[in-house]
Amino acid sequence: LHGKNSIWPILDKLGEDWTMALKDILKSSYMDRLLNFLAMENAFKSIYPNSKDVFKYFKQVSLADVRVIISYTEPGIDSSIFPMMRSDDYIDSYHHANYVKISDCVSREYPDNAVFTFDHFPEEWINQGVLLLPRALTVPTQQSGAHLVQWRRFYEAVIQAIVKEKPGVIWFLWGDEAKKYSDSLPNQYVYSWECPSKAVKEGKDWHCPNFKQANELISKLNGDTFKITW
Repeated sequence: LHGKNSIWPILDKLGEDWTMALKDILKSSYMDRLLNFLAMENAFKSIYPNSKDVFKYFKQVSLADVRVIISYTEPGIDSSIFPMMRSDDYIDSYHHANYVKISDCVSREYPDNAVFTFDHFPEEWINQGVLLLPRALTVPTQQSGAHLVQWRRFYEAVIQAIVKEKPGVIWFLWGDEAKKYSDSLPNQYVYSWECPSKAVKEGKDWHCPNFKQANELISKLNGDTFKITW
């Protein structure tokens, strides 16, 4: 993924504008340590997503095109990077359940939309400039939260790049730890809610108002034709 003191091996993973915006962190010794850590983890554990998909969302949603950022704990709300396995598998029963919470919420908020399917989410969101941004971009099987510390500096570098390069982005900060970054987003629009993973763990409903709040703001600023089709 990364060569020491060189950002070029990672350019194809992130896309040109993200690579340029994040060049300082990508050239740092921290990034070498992070990727070496992930290589060691992969040697002994099952790590999700697959290494080719770690920076998937950055490549799909360029910095120039970002309109909304959904920040949450770790991968798991995108079914496409988590294989469907037997029903007792951790990835199926926990991470996939996050996806179900979100799809249920959106289906209630927008009952007239097309049927919410695995093909719909999150590709339709991506096409409208919605960036999924976990605080940790990787997670080992059965060890939720295990990589949060290692990814923290990268996550904070992404925040700094967006604040500098892209004012006026709408953020959904999901979870108590994500909410702590509100003060780091002075020129952004920030909404927050509990992370769907918490609702999964506690067996509760998850009814997030952020989708409607974002569209109300977009409509106010730019008109109804610019709203996100959730």
